[in-house]
Amino acid sequence: MSEPILRVDSVRKAFASVQAVDGVSLEVHEGEVFGLLGPNGAGKSTLIRIVVDIYRPDEGAVALFGSPMDRQDLDRIGYLPEERGLYRKRKIIQVLTYLGQLKGLSKSDAETSADHWLGQLGMSEHRDSRVETLSKGNQQKIQLIGTLVGCPRLLIWDEPFSGLDPVNVAQVRDMIRGLRDSGMTVVLSTHLMDQAEILCDRVALVDHGHVVLQGTVDEAKAAVGARTLEEAFLRAVSA
Repeated sequence: MSEPILRVDSVRKAFASVQAVDGVSLEVHEGEVFGLLGPNGAGKSTLIRIVVDIYRPDEGAVALFGSPMDRQDLDRIGYLPEERGLYRKRKIIQVLTYLGQLKGLSKSDAETSADHWLGQLGMSEHRDSRVETLSKGNQQKIQLIGTLVGCPRLLIWDEPFSGLDPVNVAQVRDMIRGLRDSGMTVVLSTHLMDQAEILCDRVALVDHGHVVLQGTVDEAKAAVGARTLEEAFLRAVSA
């Protein structure tokens, strides 16, 4: 098997007396959808912030693209944080073009990429609208597009289905499948076990900063004799 695109090795992070991440190790391989799963407060977002160098680990290490993590690696990552933030008074195409330029694209290439992804998510008619005029769900779709404009090699999406209605959940789910089919690697952090079970090739189930189950979806379920990922998680944390 090839070198993992992301390797987390025995990472720990505490805030005062709270051990948010406690000895987590995992590997993500190129071209897969990897689910980082668990309830709110499990430590998923803290781990992601360590991977993208917002937080530094107290112990352990992160490797990206086969080497110890370097700040330049971040230009090859499309990161959707749990907290949302768009320039609400700006036109959508202006915001997306700017985000592409931050990742090193020319203005022309960034605008072309933005238009492509707006079309993929059915948002082309809104390209010249101001962000503040969009519904919450459509703003979420713009956030997702913003992670793709820079042509990343790795996507890390924290709760990508937040604010989406069932129709848009299905659209984003289909998009994730298409990204995987094109060779993109996606780390999907979510507490929605049913969506993860549909989408993910492999998963790590996290509780109180620990990985309690890891493997393919079928391996995780079989390890505790469960029929669903949600049941597997509940059995793992109660064992």
